[in-house]
Amino acid sequence: MHGKLGGLVFRRCGDHLIVTRMPKNRSRTPSPAETANRDRFKLAAAYGRSVLSDPVAKAIYLATAKEKRISLSALCVADYLKRPVVEAIDLSHYTGKAGQTIRIAARDNFEVVDVTVAITTKSGQLVERGFARYDLITRNWVYTTSSAVPESLPSPVAGPIAQQLSIEATASDRPGNKTSRVEWWVEGGGPAMG
Repeated sequence: MHGKLGGLVFRRCGDHLIVTRMPKNRSRTPSPAETANRDRFKLAAAYGRSVLSDPVAKAIYLATAKEKRISLSALCVADYLKRPVVEAIDLSHYTGKAGQTIRIAARDNFEVVDVTVAITTKSGQLVERGFARYDLITRNWVYTTSSAVPESLPSPVAGPIAQQLSIEATASDRPGNKTSRVEWWVEGGGPAMG
């Protein structure tokens, strides 16, 4: 059963019947924030429709929708609206040499599809950039460095200056939302001064 009766709206969600009051018509002009939010929902709905029309994408979402007992469309909209989160960047195994690992904890309400890592000097010079791989055992993303840290620069007053690097991890989810987090690394293991 679904539809309107009197001042009520009936709809079915899985095995449940949901009854709500009819929405009120608003005669006022929406605020810029309300308009922006409505536009985001329109884009999210369009993303949901695109997933439904793509058999491969639909299959990816379908198992989770059944498991969570929600509609496929609702799952796609929620995924579009919620960005991934980079929770932590673990630099404990990184000393500035090539072949070392940086671990990234990233999560999303549906799926993080990739994590990129960019290492730059304090002056903004890119040292390296690349993709991390997902480790099924630790459930973290692991980036293996390919370059050594550039040599420290001598200072005429204080001797060698410790190299400071910005380690930026960017997580992306299936709809293309991206979120970044930056940690600072200081040569020699001292405190980072961003």
